[in-house]
Amino acid sequence: MIFLQREFMAAVCMSLLTALFAVNVSDLSEEAGLLPRLLICFMAGVNILQYVLALYRRGGSNLLEALKGYPFPLVLKLFALTLAYIAVLLPLGFYAASFLYFWAGSLLANPTPLNGRIVAQRALGCALFVGGLWLLFSWGLGVLIPLGEIWP
Repeated sequence: MIFLQREFMAAVCMSLLTALFAVNVSDLSEEAGLLPRLLICFMAGVNILQYVLALYRRGGSNLLEALKGYPFPLVLKLFALTLAYIAVLLPLGFYAASFLYFWAGSLLANPTPLNGRIVAQRALGCALFVGGLWLLFSWGLGVLIPLGEIWP
């Protein structure tokens, strides 16, 4: 049945996401709404291709079969980590909280057993990424991001 197909369900989710994104775009001025309108057109085009793919693969994999092997515990852990990130964002500040979030998320999602080398590599990679964000915001764009309530 096509309604239980992964491709069809992905297309339905993309339709909902596109509709949610497009809700208040008509309220924007001409210049401010140009990029969101272009993005909505692109999203709609991709969505049409998703429906075509779902119809093309009618006899393909079943959604219920695909859900049997889905890593729900990992998704729940990453969701809880995201909630914790939101909770500590103001006290720790954007950069410290983001580093901890990216680092913990990359360690949680790691498919292989962790060792000291992997933990150190992930910490370095996350530190470089957050450092790049700091350079982009502070030096490139001149935006001051609050460092949090803990730091003076």
